[in-house]
Amino acid sequence: MVNRLGKVAFGAVLATLALGGCAGLPGGSDGVRHDEAFDVIAAAVRDASPEFADVRIDDRVDGAVSLLLVELDMTGDEIPGAALDSAMLALRQSVPDAFDEVRVVAVSADDEELELEGPLRQTGVDGESMIDPVTASIPVDALRDMRILG
Repeated sequence: MVNRLGKVAFGAVLATLALGGCAGLPGGSDGVRHDEAFDVIAAAVRDASPEFADVRIDDRVDGAVSLLLVELDMTGDEIPGAALDSAMLALRQSVPDAFDEVRVVAVSADDEELELEGPLRQTGVDGESMIDPVTASIPVDALRDMRILG
């Protein structure tokens, strides 16, 4: 009897861990569809600054790292530091825990990729790294620990 109860309890723990591991994922067991979750993130970032004409969100897995890909489409030909700071704050509040890293690019109204390194230094994010001058890689933990410069 004890052995059978132990197996049932162990099975319940495994089931809880398996379901809990999916809870934060878009399309996971919490009933949120992938596209709906991304629409919420995009809306939060887009609403953070009038400098954003549109925000596109996607995801990718790179080895063992779960990436949230963010494209900031600008209304003008530059990305002001204040707009990028607002985007980082919105991402800080809306990125699901299931992601390890956020990759950010910004595109001008003329469809040119914008340099992010300088404007990113003006934000409260520490721990970012530049993949190239136009692509920032930011660990989600760095977003969560972000200083609010306001």
